[in-house]
Amino acid sequence: LYPNIRTALYGGSLISSVFDIGNGPYTSDVIYPIDLTLSNIGLSGSNGIINLQFSAEPGIEFYNQEINVSDLEPRTTIDLEQINEFTISPFIPSGTEITISLIMTLEDGSETISSTDIIIGVPEPVLEYNFESSEDIQDWNMSGDSDWYITSGDSNEGSNSFRSGFIGDNQESTASITLDAASTSIVEFSYRVSSEYSPSGNNFYDGLTFYVDNQQIDQYQPGNDGQSPWINFSITLSPGIHTLTFTYSKDGGGGSTDCENTGCDDAAFIDNFILYSYVNGNPFLPGDINLDQQVDVLDVVLLVNFVLDINEPSGDQFLASDVNGDGLLNVLDVVQVVNLILD
Repeated sequence: LYPNIRTALYGGSLISSVFDIGNGPYTSDVIYPIDLTLSNIGLSGSNGIINLQFSAEPGIEFYNQEINVSDLEPRTTIDLEQINEFTISPFIPSGTEITISLIMTLEDGSETISSTDIIIGVPEPVLEYNFESSEDIQDWNMSGDSDWYITSGDSNEGSNSFRSGFIGDNQESTASITLDAASTSIVEFSYRVSSEYSPSGNNFYDGLTFYVDNQQIDQYQPGNDGQSPWINFSITLSPGIHTLTFTYSKDGGGGSTDCENTGCDDAAFIDNFILYSYVNGNPFLPGDINLDQQVDVLDVVLLVNFVLDINEPSGDQFLASDVNGDGLLNVLDVVQVVNLILD
């Protein structure tokens, strides 16, 4: 559940590490600090130096690749704020998922590895439905006993929203849409449910059920106080084709909180539906210095000429050559390009 938390045991010491790199977005124009918390909940000290090594894929550069921390006394915790920092190469394509790892090694050689994943870039809106016109529902598929429709009776923003159809007991109204996520993507939308509800909150009578690829994500109904506010929701999608489905359904009969008694709308509403994706604005491969869409020995020859100042790279060639993202062209980049070929 917590991949960036790890514990090591040595000679009566019990040491855990938690590192935090903050929230994104993660872009090449920012220096990102790394905070680390070390705790020894054991009965003895760590009996020596604690070695910390940071690693990631090419294009992530750490200010310090390796850091040593002195002996940690028993039952103590130290907060090492900004113990390290990292930068991101501008050549890493937007949408690339990067794993940042921390290896903690104790005096006896035992080690633990903790890691966290980040996605490079800023997600951009690539599809948006605000349901202000009939064109906004042309891509949606309707099924069930009554179709969803655009209504001006309620909205989260603007004048209109998308409302479930009129149905009776034991009926349902369904709207679904199929999306093509070009990268790891985020779907955001607002919803409101005005229906019969469970005063205890333990039951689902009438309400909205949300599915992704036929897998139920959640069910929504008014709170146990009967209130029906607009609620913002977001979910992350993996790259590929996904179908999102919204079904408003009713059970077999009314009760004390049925709409006939409470005056509720007996419907679900959706608004502000947006798909965000990481759009790759860099068309080049790392190490593809001659820009022929492959990395081979010809790229190594070019890079060696750049390093020896025999030739001068263009702007795109420099970005493709600076594989480690340190702003320099040297033997380290040559080694990484060779490794890309061998891989």
